[in-house]
Amino acid sequence: MGFCYKTLLQSRGYVGMGSIPNTIRRGGVFYFRRGVPAALQRLFNRAELTCSLRTSDVVLARRLSRYLYVCSEELFDAVKTAPMLSEQDIAALVKDFYSSILSQDENARLMRDDPIPENRRSHYIEHYRQLAERSRIDLANSAFGSVRTITNTMLARRFGQNVQLEKIDARRVSTAMLRAGIEVAETLKARAEGDFSYEPKDKLLVAALQAPVDPPKASQQPEQPPVTPPAPAGPPFSEEADKFREAQLRRKVWEQQTGLQARKTYALFAEYFGDRPLADFTKRDAARFKELLEDLPANYGKAAQYRGMKAEQVVERSKTLNVQRLSPRTVQRHFNALAS
Repeated sequence: MGFCYKTLLQSRGYVGMGSIPNTIRRGGVFYFRRGVPAALQRLFNRAELTCSLRTSDVVLARRLSRYLYVCSEELFDAVKTAPMLSEQDIAALVKDFYSSILSQDENARLMRDDPIPENRRSHYIEHYRQLAERSRIDLANSAFGSVRTITNTMLARRFGQNVQLEKIDARRVSTAMLRAGIEVAETLKARAEGDFSYEPKDKLLVAALQAPVDPPKASQQPEQPPVTPPAPAGPPFSEEADKFREAQLRRKVWEQQTGLQARKTYALFAEYFGDRPLADFTKRDAARFKELLEDLPANYGKAAQYRGMKAEQVVERSKTLNVQRLSPRTVQRHFNALAS
């Protein structure tokens, strides 16, 4: 009797909802759920797609679920071939463009055996002035063709040679490149005039330069801090950090509270990796530091049991303990201070 009764209910669609893939039931209504592939989660800004099927009928829910699954597959394939650019993607492109041009200029200067002739230096100053002015005019006129080559080059470096963007995304990148190009020209002009303290003014570029460094995937991260290589010449990290922090406070970029929090961040970083020259650190160190922050107990600075211990020792001792860790907001605050 029991078996026949269950079979009858299944045939009428009243049971067996567990057999519907990518579907859950809440309050009698079915919902579609599909995980976003890890490689695409940053672009979608979510780990899962959800949608109410607006039905309590099992047969209809199964049909709708299959349909949405196919649609989501097509969506993922479309994004892979024509990626949607996030604000973080554009910021990374701008930062890479600006930093690479200035790095090339610096290397060229350091490799010179003779001083730059005065007439050539004057020529450089006028050339960069005109370049900045032309870029402003192109930006005002939405003349995207003037940066098509550099835009395609930067996109290929980040997404591969066969990248194809929607028109609106391509124009967003071109606009960002024009804005960054103005700052590149102004910075090179200032250098030609002997001013190496010039700071960009464009808000898009400033935000990009201050953004946290993307850490590598966990599988690529070493289990222990990397071995310290021979330190290059230059002041130690703590000295550079203090100068930077004081400058941020002096220029009113940071409030006093932010400066005090940054001091703790820099002290923690120097304690973990050693007080080496700033140029000696790499992106891998930044990734390891973020790992450390995420593993630290929230009360590591106050709890008596951790008193006198270094941060890595605290992490090791608390590994097996069920304690609250630093909040994502606190971790991000530390990391932003370091990235700045």
